Amino acid sequence: MRTSKIGQSLLILEECTSTNDIAAQMANSGAPHGFTVFAEKQTKGRGRRGRTWFSPEGGIWGSVVLRPPRSFEPLEGIQLIGALAVVQAITVLHGIKTSVRWPNDVMFNNRKVAGALVEARFKGNLLEYAILGLGVNVNFPSSLLTGFAGNVTTISDAIGHSIDRTELASYILYELEHIYETLCAGSFSEVLQSLRQNDCSQGRKLAIEFEKEVISGVFHDYLTLTVVQIIDDHGMRRDIEASSAVSVAYRDA
Repeated sequence: MRTSKIGQSLLILEECTSTNDIAAQMANSGAPHGFTVFAEKQTKGRGRRGRTWFSPEGGIWGSVVLRPPRSFEPLEGIQLIGALAVVQAITVLHGIKTSVRWPNDVMFNNRKVAGALVEARFKGNLLEYAILGLGVNVNFPSSLLTGFAGNVTTISDAIGHSIDRTELASYILYELEHIYETLCAGSFSEVLQSLRQNDCSQGRKLAIEFEKEVISGVFHDYLTLTVVQIIDDHGMRRDIEASSAVSVAYRDA
């Protein structure tokens, strides 16, 4: 493991309901920053807003305990850096172009190959810990994903052969630690620039559902890790917080 903290304390399971659940249990028992759990498969894997995430054998299903400093940006930024870490690791190891799609997806040729999820525990208004869950479709046929919402694929289908999951998981943690430490050092602009360079959301038509309205328009830019700007169908610039969005649908997907 090339990291200094993330993944140095590691638990690997054959099966669990959700690695986020296990990571939260361990965090509640005092697991340190960087504690990581992987499972060969999940029986109740979940994505954003509790949506089902199919997690058979052959994927990378893992969760990391993060204990951010108080100066860290709000939580939705953590799932974006998780997605960015996956993109950068796949690029370095396998040379295929994947990209981040706001708010938490990793895409290959307009098909979802991975996703990130952040959950947290607070004491009063203070963040005690965050759990970053990562799900990467790796070595199984995408035909197993038939019936799940959206266009989805796997890395093995994308490149035509199976890959070393352990190597990829290790490199994802390495990239995650680098991005996380860059943010903790205050270099937000550096991470935002990397995000923009590895993004496929910009210029895309989308509809964002909120509790009481739906806003349609074109994704314009990342203002911060937690706030994006779209140009709505009336030509107005709208600043959107990811945490307020119930669902996001890309209309040209």
